[in-house]
Order: sequence, then C-alpha cells, then structure tokens
Amino acid sequence: MELFSGIKCVLAIAHTGGHQHVEVQTDAGKAIMVGDNVYDIPMQLEERIPGVIWPPTASVNEEIYIRELYKLKKELQRGSLILPSHAYEVFDRYKLGKKLSDKSRDYEGLPSMDWPPKK
Repeated sequence: MELFSGIKCVLAIAHTGGHQHVEVQTDAGKAIMVGDNVYDIPMQLEERIPGVIWPPTASVNEEIYIRELYKLKKELQRGSLILPSHAYEVFDRYKLGKKLSDKSRDYEGLPSMDWPPKK
C-alpha cells in the first residue's frame, strides 16, 4: 500500500504473521526498513557461507521467511539500503551518523571479541 508518494508499506510475513516493511524512495535510492525480518545483513543477505541464508529462530513459517530473505537479498544487490531494527553494521555500511549504542559487531555476523569496549 502506498501511504504517500514514494512511501510504501509492504506486507512481509516472516518474523510474525502481520510483519511489514516500509519502503521509502530517496534521492540515493530505495531504503527498506525491514524491522525484525533481518537481524544480520552479512549472515542473512550476503551468504557468508555460499548457498546458506540463516533465518532467525523466531518465525511463523521458515519457508516463507527464507523467501522474504531472498527478496531482500535481491534488493540489496540492486543497491537498496536495508535497515534492520537490531543490526549495528548499517551505521558503518551506509554512513548513517552517530550510533545510539557502542555495541560492536564484526562483519562475519558474530559478536566481536572486544565486548565490552575498552575505554
């Protein structure tokens, strides 16, 4: 459903039965706020292990969830910004500004070994 010009709400059943993405057309391209459907871009959308997309354990239907992840993978390959709710790497990846948390993660999708950060 298009809410306003360039802003759509898209049903993306995966994490929950009523989950939705918000897509916004910007001057830089499409930005997709994916909520809890993606929690780790490298592990879920870039296939760090070839042929494997890692769905989270909390899903209403794993088959539907994997289909949604493949759709988002195509969007990422087209240059869309994928903006998950709980992934910190997007700040560095897209230069989005100051992080609200200092939690660090590496790009292999595993917690960094330097937690808590050294002062």
